[in-house]
Amino acid sequence: KLTADKKLKEHPELGQIDAVKNNKIFYIDPAEWYLITGGLNNIHNIVKQAAEAMK
Repeated sequence: KLTADKKLKEHPELGQIDAVKNNKIFYIDPAEWYLITGGLNNIHNIVKQAAEAMK
């Protein structure tokens, strides 16, 4: 599991958010997010990842 998951759950305020408590946090590929110079293809991939995670 990601280190970020543990940090979120341990945080006194963020750990109380329903999405954190119910493991409904999802992560997108940081390379696509930060290298947005890929244009619409990257945006499409980010949205696709988010949609898949929400199923």
